[in-house]
Amino acid sequence: FAALRDGLTARWCGSEDADRFAAAADGCPGVALAWAVDPELRALAAEHQRLAWSLITGSYTDRLRSADGFIRRLPEDRAVAHDRVRNLIANLRSATRLLVERAVDIGGAPGTVFQTILGDALGPIPRVSVAMLVPWMRILARAGNDLAANVTPRLIIETLAIAFP
Repeated sequence: FAALRDGLTARWCGSEDADRFAAAADGCPGVALAWAVDPELRALAAEHQRLAWSLITGSYTDRLRSADGFIRRLPEDRAVAHDRVRNLIANLRSATRLLVERAVDIGGAPGTVFQTILGDALGPIPRVSVAMLVPWMRILARAGNDLAANVTPRLIIETLAIAFP
């Protein structure tokens, strides 16, 4: 993490941005570098993180409303739409990993604030147990394969929206 942050800071962005990009990229230099150099990609990733946050913290109605809004903004081009859904799935995995790290039943610290890669504070991480997350993680793990098997983005995203505990 430190080497990635230092590399980003030395060449591409400020230290505060480098910290966020390196942490959010989960140590993947290519992802962090892409965010450092491409403002459109950063904005898209932040949009996905906000949707992920909504799917994790909202009521069923709010989750479905957020999912529908995301689906309506998908481009007509199938390949581009599928790329955006794959990126959303990756961001949901990242958000879920953060939830597991902070989960109450494994001694996580309540009150940690979830932020997008743009630094927008979305709110405190909800108190959940790992046992509550297991069914969600199974569905999330399968989502990429479902997309590759021609399951529609709408069905995948709505399933994710209603499946979170």
